[in-house]
Amino acid sequence: MKKEDKIYLAGFLDGANFTITKCKDLKGCVYYQPSINAYSSSKEILEWCKKVTNLGHVVCRKARSPKHSDSYEWQVRGYKVEKLLKEIYPYLKIKRKHAELLLQWCKRKKGSPYTEEDLTIVNQIRELNKKGNLLRAHTSMGQGQTSNCMVTSRELSKER
Repeated sequence: MKKEDKIYLAGFLDGANFTITKCKDLKGCVYYQPSINAYSSSKEILEWCKKVTNLGHVVCRKARSPKHSDSYEWQVRGYKVEKLLKEIYPYLKIKRKHAELLLQWCKRKKGSPYTEEDLTIVNQIRELNKKGNLLRAHTSMGQGQTSNCMVTSRELSKER
């Protein structure tokens, strides 16, 4: 990827959604998946993101009302997130802390049981994504913070 494409993409993705999503497989087992989702009413910009990175896919979200237009979402999921973040990380401004946490998540051994450290990463991402926390994203979070969307070790043991 060209440097100017990385810079543009990082600027675009500073407004995207960086998450670790709780999912279930066909057997009902719970797992967590890193993802980056960018939204736009312009399909062209998202198709460009897909083309320049060779990652993810673009889906259409049909408008629910005739007053609105369709919107589009570029989704990059799983360990492809790591490849994308390694390319754009030096150019991120707003979502740098999110990216650090997702990269840390991607370093964990695939398929291994979730640890307390893994759950801490999930909770830190969730905390950063709470409304109003974007401006505080560049500071590290303390261990003592709690949230109504935190994952606890008790919940984790139920999921296994």
